[in-house]
Amino acid sequence: MRVNICNKQLFSDVLLKMFPGIDLPEINGLTIDSRKVERGDIFLPLKGNNIDGHHFISQAEAAGASLVFVENPIATTLITQQVQSTKTLLYDLAREYRNQLSYPFIGITGSNGKTTTKDLLCHVLSSQMNVMRTEGNYNSTTGAPLSLLVFEEDADIAVIEIGANYPGEIETICSVVQPNMGLITNISEAHLANFGSINEIAKNKSALFASLPS
Repeated sequence: MRVNICNKQLFSDVLLKMFPGIDLPEINGLTIDSRKVERGDIFLPLKGNNIDGHHFISQAEAAGASLVFVENPIATTLITQQVQSTKTLLYDLAREYRNQLSYPFIGITGSNGKTTTKDLLCHVLSSQMNVMRTEGNYNSTTGAPLSLLVFEEDADIAVIEIGANYPGEIETICSVVQPNMGLITNISEAHLANFGSINEIAKNKSALFASLPS
């Protein structure tokens, strides 16, 4: 998963605010997948259940990455910045970027129909507005924050697709993207094994509404 950094100045300002004095190189994009690194990218290695992205820093270096965030010191020629958790950094970075955007965010979740509803809504709004949106179905706890980092500063509105495979994920995403309005398409038994009951699915989806301002 990789995103192009469109507003490089805003993105750099956010990084400098979070890490005063950091030696920022030329930044073109941000990726969590070393196979998708392009020259000038920030490589953000995440730790998963089975794979640790830190094992692929040398691959990112060879592909032309310019900066890497790490949880532990590592031998590399890349500019490095050590953090306690790269996943937490992604959330903090996206949240701080979000705080610089003054236009409203619409969050969309539901058991199915999220992407179609998002695309239809964006199509209608774009006739009169400059609309930002999450790319494709980048709606996970990783994809949604990453998508937000490409949003322009001078847009009119944003539409965020929010998905969940496990309890608590919608709450996590909403804490980052901070939606002003929310829509739930429907509630069905998708991912039932991970939630236990359809009532639990409904409870988790409703976390979107709970996150909205009064």
